[in-house]
Amino acid sequence: RRRFDLGLCTGWQRLIPPSTVDSFEHGVYGWHGSGFEFPNGRGRSPLNWSLRLGSTKIYHNLFRYAHGADDGMIYETEIFEIAPNDYIFDLQKKALSHILRSSSKLINDIKSGTAQLTEQADHPYVTFPPLDEYSGRIDPSCMGCEQVLNIIRSCSRPFPGAFIEKDSGFFRVWRANIQNPKNLKKQGCFVLDHKLFIQLRDGYIVSEDFEFLDLSR
Repeated sequence: RRRFDLGLCTGWQRLIPPSTVDSFEHGVYGWHGSGFEFPNGRGRSPLNWSLRLGSTKIYHNLFRYAHGADDGMIYETEIFEIAPNDYIFDLQKKALSHILRSSSKLINDIKSGTAQLTEQADHPYVTFPPLDEYSGRIDPSCMGCEQVLNIIRSCSRPFPGAFIEKDSGFFRVWRANIQNPKNLKKQGCFVLDHKLFIQLRDGYIVSEDFEFLDLSR
């Protein structure tokens, strides 16, 4: 006899053991959203990856856990837009809104016996590898403005932030925009008028929300 009725999980870094999943009569459900429709987009940090890749929308799925990674049957998918000025915190808020609404709907449908699930497509798929604090490194020698801006957006607060090494420390960049200032004589990475300028191959990233961490102290 199963010991529990229904499980809801809003975040996880490891697969839930099959013995735990199987102890719920109606299963364990969780949410997973990325810029790709299932089965693509499985894996780690899908919202962060969607920003890094320049996606314009999120397919946010409520699905029942199976024994594999993100391969269970889908109860509901909501699509929400990624605005050009959205950062990872904004996507988390949009995802949370769907979590709150869809969890109530799922519970009511299970109580009434009307919950319907859909199998994921069975074909090859793209999966996301894990990200860590070093994934936010900015390398001006080989990166363009749009790529760097997307990295900054993807790992801003509450994550560790993007960073660029400078002299004896590094700049941590939380928010930025793309600019092409005229008559700017300085090059490289520098602070001017309380703004951080990072020269890239096709322009400048400019930030007013940054900090410098001096590692020589």
